[in-house]
Amino acid sequence: MKKAFAESAERYDVKKPEAAPAISVRVEAHDAFDEGKVKGVFDRLIQQQHPDTIVSIALKSHTPEIEGDRIIVKVDNQIQVEKLEAIRHSLQNALMQGLNNGFVQLEIRMFEKASGEEERRLITAQDKLAYFMEENPVVAEMKKLFGLELE
Repeated sequence: MKKAFAESAERYDVKKPEAAPAISVRVEAHDAFDEGKVKGVFDRLIQQQHPDTIVSIALKSHTPEIEGDRIIVKVDNQIQVEKLEAIRHSLQNALMQGLNNGFVQLEIRMFEKASGEEERRLITAQDKLAYFMEENPVVAEMKKLFGLELE
């Protein structure tokens, strides 16, 4: 079995997918923009190019911050950072064209929760059941009637 896998691996050239080639766009204009326009560019990009789901979620999760000509995209985890970094050039080019501003700079940062904000945590099966029992008492009665327990 190992020999068969080794032979098939030699025959096929398996490589990691590469990021899309960076094509530079030259925009000379310097139009002003705000968060709404940036979100509009991201929405058009998602509709037209249908990027990876992780990228779509990263672009829609948080409102982008604007500091002069710098656009700061906040993401929730390292996977989103890596996915966005892989397509950074195409994102920046889309922003330059969509905003008609050749001086746009894209920055990707991890989202930091504000003080007092509830910390996100994984929702367990027990949490879901407790929620359903609270919302609908019939679920609690059925659990009791059938002797159901979560493992």
